[in-house]
Amino acid sequence: MTDEEITYASVTFKARKQSKFTAEREETVYDEVKVNHKNPPGPNGALLQEKNEGEKSRLSQLFHPCCGILYGFLIMAVIGLSVYFSLCSYGGTDELIELKTNQTKLLENSQNQTRLQNALLSDYENLRKDHRNLTALWSNLMDSFMDQQTKLQNISAQNLQLVTQNEDLKTETVNLRQQKDNMEAEWNKLNDSRAQWSVDAYCPKDKKKRECKACQKNWIHLQTKCYKVNQEKMITWRQAQQDCQSKNSQLLLLNKVPKKITSVEQFWIGLSVENGKWRWINGSTLLDLSKPLVEGHCAAVSVKNNAWKSVDCNGKSYWICEKEPLSL
Repeated sequence: MTDEEITYASVTFKARKQSKFTAEREETVYDEVKVNHKNPPGPNGALLQEKNEGEKSRLSQLFHPCCGILYGFLIMAVIGLSVYFSLCSYGGTDELIELKTNQTKLLENSQNQTRLQNALLSDYENLRKDHRNLTALWSNLMDSFMDQQTKLQNISAQNLQLVTQNEDLKTETVNLRQQKDNMEAEWNKLNDSRAQWSVDAYCPKDKKKRECKACQKNWIHLQTKCYKVNQEKMITWRQAQQDCQSKNSQLLLLNKVPKKITSVEQFWIGLSVENGKWRWINGSTLLDLSKPLVEGHCAAVSVKNNAWKSVDCNGKSYWICEKEPLSL
């Protein structure tokens, strides 16, 4: 059989300082020492047993101091480990508090940064809206500016055109004045010529003497008028009126003509249809409604019947002019 002796030793350690977040704890270290006893076989067992007991006592004497030294080292190691863990525990608590404080500060800073970021985003959106509004306003201003530029260019072109027209009008005015002066000069010459013509027409020379008459040469003086019978050729009513005007006279204003004036078969008189009425060339209206009112018709007198009739103005006939006689 094997004999064993077991010796138990226990050491309890307590931390000197405990954090308020850490519960008190105790550490107990157990150690055991085993001693084996063997009995050798044989007849000399008693001697051997005595010898073994002596050796055992010597070993026991050596063992106890060694155990004490071992226990001392063991206790010191345990105390050192305990102190180390206690210090680590204490230091970890302070670091935890500091970390929590820092975490709180970081959370506050994060919230502040978030609020600041939201404010910046809001300002950014407002700036973008303002930028869009300013861009639209700028575009409108540019469109308005371009419109004004176009209007200004048009006004400038119109102004230049007006300046050119003004210069042309000035030139035309100068030309018209020159023409007026020339016409006045011609008119004066014409008046002198007409005066001379009138003298020659109404007071022709006969054997170096002038004898003046109420009607000019080749005109017939009858009652209070002078008449000119044109029977060399036949023309339209309008041509006849223009011819009489060129002779400072007009078409005959009588619808019946004495036979003393002419013996031609038919001639124009100064009567035509105008605006649905028979009107004389002096503007008066004929009250005789026996003749049809046809636009484009004029009056012609038949000497044979001694009456007037309605004919086409574009037809051709002779004509008679009349004018006032010269007062002697």
